[in-house]
Amino acid sequence: MRRLILLACVIALLFPGVVRAQSVAVDVVILVDTSATMSDELDRLCAKLRDTLDSIRASGLSVRARVVSLTERSKCTDDTVRRLIKNSTVADDEDWGIGVIELVKGYDWQGSATRLIIVVSDAGPASGNPIEDPGPDRDVTTRMIQAAAENKVILSPLIGGPNPDVSATDRSRLERLARDMAAATGGRVFVSRSSTEVPAAISRLITAAVETVAGLTAIAAAIPTPGKISLDAGVLLTNIVLAVSIAVLFALTTVLATEAFGGVHRFSLPSNRVTDAVGHFARRMDRSLDVIATPSAWPIGNAAVRRIAMIVILTALLALTALIASFIDPDFKPGSPQGTTTTITLLIAFAVVTLAAAVGGRLPARSMQASSGLRVRPSAILIVAASVLLSRSLNFLPGFLIGLPAGFALLAAEEIAERDVRIGRASIIAAIVIGLIAWLLSWPVDVLLTRLADSLNSGAASVALTFAGGVQSALLTIWLIAIQFALIYLLPIGALTGRVWLSQRWLAWGIVFGVVMFAALHTLFNPTLIGLDALSQPGLLPLGAILAAYSGITLVAWLLTNESRIRAQQGLNRRSTLVAAVLLLAWLGGCACLGVSALASTVTATTVLVVAAIAGVVGVGVWGFVRVRASTNKQRINE
Repeated sequence: MRRLILLACVIALLFPGVVRAQSVAVDVVILVDTSATMSDELDRLCAKLRDTLDSIRASGLSVRARVVSLTERSKCTDDTVRRLIKNSTVADDEDWGIGVIELVKGYDWQGSATRLIIVVSDAGPASGNPIEDPGPDRDVTTRMIQAAAENKVILSPLIGGPNPDVSATDRSRLERLARDMAAATGGRVFVSRSSTEVPAAISRLITAAVETVAGLTAIAAAIPTPGKISLDAGVLLTNIVLAVSIAVLFALTTVLATEAFGGVHRFSLPSNRVTDAVGHFARRMDRSLDVIATPSAWPIGNAAVRRIAMIVILTALLALTALIASFIDPDFKPGSPQGTTTTITLLIAFAVVTLAAAVGGRLPARSMQASSGLRVRPSAILIVAASVLLSRSLNFLPGFLIGLPAGFALLAAEEIAERDVRIGRASIIAAIVIGLIAWLLSWPVDVLLTRLADSLNSGAASVALTFAGGVQSALLTIWLIAIQFALIYLLPIGALTGRVWLSQRWLAWGIVFGVVMFAALHTLFNPTLIGLDALSQPGLLPLGAILAAYSGITLVAWLLTNESRIRAQQGLNRRSTLVAAVLLLAWLGGCACLGVSALASTVTATTVLVVAAIAGVVGVGVWGFVRVRASTNKQRINE
């Protein structure tokens, strides 16, 4: 462990001397559907486009971007297809299939740049809805794919947010056409849930185009390397505030939970013959399950046979877990070159993080002379499958990958909280260290990828680019799995290591949890957004849900346990009362922020007046009710 930490420190000291590579050129045409149903998306695009492009250029990409409409200029569009392409046959504002074909063939592309067309629309490519597949929409999609392949243009559709005027059938057909188009040309698809996601989607699709040329997987392409993380003061401050707020809320909730539910240690049953027998049976079952799930402890053959059994079982479990996790990529296709790369890089990442966490736990166990082994976890398959469903439903890349296929286990040992937290803490730190090393190593590989992408005329450079892209994908995926594993196990909930660590050394837990949370926010959950806009990031939703459920259940339990004291007007614990008040105020403030964030893109003066009027009426009503109730109670007391 000391060697790993020393290596990480050396790399961290050496890497500031690495020089950023020359810029990669990207020529982007953002083709927008200017029909009425896309008005909100176009407004948001126009408001944030300059900031989005500046952020991309700051990461090392040289971007030339033009916003083009089909027939008539609108808002921030630079030109139209009819004006740019001689003898254009575009029929209307939703005839974007023909528009793409004409731009692919006739646009004045930069010679050596990566060529990208981002189509922003919620309608079918053959003049809108309804969508016919098979029919005109499929036909024009086939023609787009052929033209893009011949002219080396990447097509990345951005589907507008849900619209009541667009049927579910048309929406499904549009997504299918978009995915076929992107898969055939090396692009990506972004399915928007609201107009607020458009700027971030544009940034992701532009970056992904370059990463596609470099052979990166979609999962890795969504993770910034050390040389590409945002240094914007607003983004840094936003993520620092979020990390500190989340850490404080979890800590305060745990303090309240300790009073409501008891301490961090398990309750012990009163000692008698029955409870002693039950306890003895439970301990034997725990040890038996550990042995069953730990092939190295099986009473078969010799140590070599058991070791081979462990390798075979773990490899099969790792492979199946990696295959299921690959479906986080919406465009994943088993057996395709890109799909195979995705599965292999996930397999490597799961294996590295699993073994690192196990080795980390083994070190303190060996110092305590406890018998231990590597325990397989078939439940990891279910956890990863649930993570895939959650990631896909939220349209979140790089996704959630927290289930490790194996873990460290103590054999034939009594449960001791202090010892268990030492082992858990060592496993978490080992995962963080190996993840940090992988993330830092992705920096020089990124420099190499950038240089190779500038010299793709060579066949050898193309092969080297593909290999380097695979290495980069594995490194960034290791970081993803390691940081999410550490974050989950640091949560001060239930039997997780974080709860006991918080109860023993709250300051050390707070520093480690805060740093890990900030790292996860800045590289995975919120790499670019500032202020309230960050609350719209889909990756934060599950974490917010966990925190909300934990706080809500704890507050209800605390109120129930103190109900008798409240009724008897007895004194309450001042510290826990203050904590409960702070939690309530924090969640009221959080709900207010979410409301402001949701309304930010659609708020008008009329909306403000209506909300103010409703708030005034409600306020006056509550005030009047309280005054009447107080007067009634006073009369009853006097009587």
